[in-house]
Amino acid sequence: MKQKLIFVFLLLQVLCTLGCGFHLRHSQAELSKKYPTIVLVPSGSNTLHQGLSRALIASSVQVSENTENISSPRLAVVSQNLTTQPLVYGPDSELRRERLKMSVVFSFGDKEIQQFELETERDRQLNPNQHLGDNAEKVVIEREMQADIISQLLRYLATKQY
Repeated sequence: MKQKLIFVFLLLQVLCTLGCGFHLRHSQAELSKKYPTIVLVPSGSNTLHQGLSRALIASSVQVSENTENISSPRLAVVSQNLTTQPLVYGPDSELRRERLKMSVVFSFGDKEIQQFELETERDRQLNPNQHLGDNAEKVVIEREMQADIISQLLRYLATKQY
């Protein structure tokens, strides 16, 4: 009976581990083998550009801003859009909850440049008594959303065939 219980517990643990997405991290390690150098074209958003550069370097990809390097694929941020959608209004007709949606269009390729869009969204609770805190919280949430999109981008590049 004890062996069956241990087996069931072990099986449950294995199933939980396989479903958590941890196995997707391996593909980011293969990114540097697939693309040893990527030309990162400067974009309008400095925080997104710096985050992309740091993430690519952390994945052992050599990042170049020299656009003359024709043999390496180019990565550019075409557009970045942040929209807010009101979700809940309070009894005093003030906004209590909103949804932030961020979408970023990237272009990637060396000879055939393809565009693709990555999106993420977050819900946030608003406090009508703390307007300064809400603005600071919105900035933090935007940075978290950018980090999420960068993570999506690395997984996308590691699995996409060009």
